[in-house]
Amino acid sequence: MSENERTRTYDPPLEPGIAAAVHALNAAGIVTFTSCEGGPGHAFPEPTVRFGGELTCDITISDAITACHVLVDAGLPVHELRHVWTLAELPDFTHFWEIVLFSPK
Repeated sequence: MSENERTRTYDPPLEPGIAAAVHALNAAGIVTFTSCEGGPGHAFPEPTVRFGGELTCDITISDAITACHVLVDAGLPVHELRHVWTLAELPDFTHFWEIVLFSPK
């Protein structure tokens, strides 16, 4: 992990159960915008990282698969890759990618 990555701050701070995934993706140049370690009382049931979105809509399926490989190479248990389209505010919508990790037992 680079010095820049070690000193980067997140608002709110990263949760310990997802920090390794966020750091690995960011170090590979993949900009994340939401993450959660998952579990009861959290926004997601499983550890989840979102990337892409409006700022980087040019992320392709190949880029998203590369993100999965980054996490696997970092020893993290990738479970699913999802391409999410939000339709709540039609006719406008946005899309992004999310990677779900296996929850620790």
